[in-house]
Amino acid sequence: MTKIKAIGIGNCGGHAIYRCKKNELKNIEYLYISTVNSSRKYPLLGDSRKFLLNDATEIQTCFKKDLLFFVEDADILFVIAGVGGDTSAEILEQVSKIANENEILTINVISTPLISDTDYSIKKAEKDIKRLNKLFNNNCILDSEKFYNIFSKYIEKSDSIKSIYEYANEVICRLISCFTYNDESMLGVEKADFKKLFSYKGTMLFSLGLASGENGAISAAEAAIKEEQINAQAVFVSVRGGENLTIHDTKEVGDLVNKKINDKTNVIISVVVDESMPKDEIQVIIIATGC
Repeated sequence: MTKIKAIGIGNCGGHAIYRCKKNELKNIEYLYISTVNSSRKYPLLGDSRKFLLNDATEIQTCFKKDLLFFVEDADILFVIAGVGGDTSAEILEQVSKIANENEILTINVISTPLISDTDYSIKKAEKDIKRLNKLFNNNCILDSEKFYNIFSKYIEKSDSIKSIYEYANEVICRLISCFTYNDESMLGVEKADFKKLFSYKGTMLFSLGLASGENGAISAAEAAIKEEQINAQAVFVSVRGGENLTIHDTKEVGDLVNKKINDKTNVIISVVVDESMPKDEIQVIIIATGC
């Protein structure tokens, strides 16, 4: 069984791992890191570990030993934070450095501000992402505006900003759930496949498509793959659907992916029937590495 651990940093990361816990994702251990001034309570996290810092440097000076103890046996470590604020990106940088130095397979899940945020936040986020992309390969950048558009059909004009951010947290949960092995997997993925997927140098692309109905599979795949060509060394395709998911649906997704890649691209596919989803709904997630 793949051992997954997730570290939520600051408000964005805290909300994300709280949502994962609420969604009852299986076989994941959580750690919450925040500064003393911005720490919030997340009741469902229960006995999950918590580090409260005065500033980002305390990861190295005060919490390094505890952090290593938490991550040392992880097969995959997700480090989740929003950029554009004062400290979260800096804490993520320190955490990811320590994990990478100790050869932990680490995926940084980085959420950008919505356009409704301040110019300062948006410009700071751009600087944060540029710096983190220079330091690490496995940065999964979640464009909040893009995913807001994906889930916009579920959002009413009267919905609060809090409910909109809930959809952003849902995207992160869906990303992490791609890597959780469970008995519902029709086509599971081995730990060695994950290591290979994230061994390639270069940037990472992540996209999600949702659709339902008669042509749900191809519609979800087309929503996830906007590019004319995916120039990547490896592509991970997660197909998750309700109980009406068929082999024809998965073939349609696979055929579209094959049209978008070159012959040398390593393709890894996971297929899951999820009875908690509406019967005719299909979700396609694409992760491309070594771009």
